[in-house]
Amino acid sequence: MRTDDSPKLTKFFFGLTIGSIITLVLAFSSLHLFGRSERTIKKRELSVSIDEFLFSGFNFRKLRDQENDWKGPEIGVKINLKKLKDGRQNSLDDAIKNKTVMLVVINPSCYYSIGTKNEMNYIREQLIPLGITYYAVTFSMPDKTTDYFKFCEVLGFGNNAFQWSLNDASAPKSLTKINIPSHILVRNDGVVIQVWPGSNSNQEVRQRMAKQIVSDTLIINDAFRAIAQN
Repeated sequence: MRTDDSPKLTKFFFGLTIGSIITLVLAFSSLHLFGRSERTIKKRELSVSIDEFLFSGFNFRKLRDQENDWKGPEIGVKINLKKLKDGRQNSLDDAIKNKTVMLVVINPSCYYSIGTKNEMNYIREQLIPLGITYYAVTFSMPDKTTDYFKFCEVLGFGNNAFQWSLNDASAPKSLTKINIPSHILVRNDGVVIQVWPGSNSNQEVRQRMAKQIVSDTLIINDAFRAIAQN
C-alpha cells in the first residue's frame, strides 16, 4: 500500500528554506554591521543618528589578527590569577571564586586609562546583570609616583583592582606589552576566553568598541549557559 509523502517533503523543504533565510540574514547583518562601522569612521561625521549609533559595531578581529606584540594573550592561554594582588595582598584567584570575570588592563601612566572612564563605566554596568564582575588589573611595574589602587578607586573600581605581585617574576610579555586599556574575559581558572585590545582617541569609536565588547560577552555568556544546561 503506497502512502503520500508530499506533506513530509513540503515540511522538509519549508524547514530548509527557513534555515537558509536565517543564515543569509545573519551573514548580511554581520557585513552590514562592520561595513557601516568602517564607513562611518572614514566619514568622521559630526552627527550620528540614534539608529546608526545603536547598530554600529567595531571589528576587533582586525586588531587581533595583526602580527604585533600588543594584541594580548592568545585565547586558551592561562593567566596565573594568584599572582594578581589587591591592596591587602589578597589574590584575584581568591576573589573571583567560581565566576567568569572581565579584566580591563589599565595603567596610571597611560592617558587612555583616564580618557576611557565613561566607556569602562558603561561596560561595568552592562555586565552586572550577567553576574560578571569587572576588575582593573595591571601587569607592569607601577609608577612609584602614583598610587595604583587610589587611581583605580577614582575610576570607580573600588576594591576591584589588582596588580601583578612585585615579589614574583615579571608577567608574560603577552600581558606586559598588551595595549592599554584592553579587555580580557577569563574563566574562573584564569583561562582566556576572549581579548579586545586597545582603545581609540575618538569618543564615537570608543563607544562602538565598548558596545561591541558587551555584545560579544552577551553571546559568549549565552553559549556557556546553553552548554551548562545540557
